[in-house]
Amino acid sequence: DIHGIDIFSALPPWAKKEDFIRYFRKRVELAYDEKTGILTIRTQATSPEFALKFNQAILRESDNFINELSHQIAREQNEFASQELQRAKKSLNEAKERLLAYQNLHQLLDPTESAGVASRVIGELEGQLASKEVEYRAMGSALQPEAAQMQAIRQAIGSLKIQIDTEKKKLASPKDVSLNRTASVYLEYKQLLDFQTELYKLSMSAVEKMRVESARKVKTLAILSSPQLADEAEFPKPGYLLLVWFFCLSMLFGFVRLVLEIIEDHRD
Repeated sequence: DIHGIDIFSALPPWAKKEDFIRYFRKRVELAYDEKTGILTIRTQATSPEFALKFNQAILRESDNFINELSHQIAREQNEFASQELQRAKKSLNEAKERLLAYQNLHQLLDPTESAGVASRVIGELEGQLASKEVEYRAMGSALQPEAAQMQAIRQAIGSLKIQIDTEKKKLASPKDVSLNRTASVYLEYKQLLDFQTELYKLSMSAVEKMRVESARKVKTLAILSSPQLADEAEFPKPGYLLLVWFFCLSMLFGFVRLVLEIIEDHRD
């Protein structure tokens, strides 16, 4: 009860919260050493026992506050990293589903590989066409155009040209079903999937790193010296107070004597 201690130390019954805070700050002394990081707490009370309990209560609450604050920061950091990991995983799954849906739509596992195969087929057909044309020109010098062999070669050349044209239309055409367009869209989905995969890996690494950093940076209050029961009172200082009171009373006595003498002079 700080309202009934004594005349000089007590708070009035009508004291507000601000008055209580100022009173508390007067009774608690903090000294922080920046070099060592040591915080020294000194408390004032009406008895050694209460001062000890007061100091112990401050240390206990400080320990709880620092531990809770440190763990709260660690929890928030871990929660943020976990949320980012979940978002990365969701984006990765969406990219996978889009790629699978596109593959199923066109019934192609890898359109880029199919486009490569089609290009090689066209190259082989063009090689066969060039060989047949050389053969046709070579035989043309010895045979008539109406000869059966010449007709067979012309038919082979025509078939090769039709097949080459068909393969080229499959590979590249203005339509959206062309193989090169399919491969281009497939590459976009594939690159997006690769990007989301790397992002997911980075998120997993960030979560693990955040957990390690949070555990390493957890702050705790280390008590180097426990509060001790005071053997004697430092405040108030009796000698100092007696001197102050003697000085004040002397000033008051001198003032009163001066007033009385002035009154006596006026009476005379």
